[in-house]
Amino acid sequence: MIKLDTDKYLGIPFATADCYQFGSLLYFDYFGYPLPSLEYRIDSMKSMVLASAKPTFIAIEKADLTYLDGIVFSSVECGRHVGYYLGDGLFIHQNINDFPSIEKLNGKKWSGKILGYYRYEP
Repeated sequence: MIKLDTDKYLGIPFATADCYQFGSLLYFDYFGYPLPSLEYRIDSMKSMVLASAKPTFIAIEKADLTYLDGIVFSSVECGRHVGYYLGDGLFIHQNINDFPSIEKLNGKKWSGKILGYYRYEP
């Protein structure tokens, strides 16, 4: 499959889309459907996995990451943060009070903050 032109997303301000809403834009453009509305809570990915017999988000291992799988991080600014896997150890995410960026998953800033990896299965 052809991957998204991520450059076109890097100018979207946080005021337009938080990190979860940003992912919904990616999903809509790539898969043709948005992520479900989750009442503005990033940690709902984890909650849905724990609370549902047939979760929409399933927990996966790092080794199983595929394009646009969700990565949930702890965040000082908002408690939870989510980015979306691009491949080759890179992820894209929306920065609070800034613009989206592409960063290394194993970089110093993020590697110790990973809470889990999740795949959306509608």
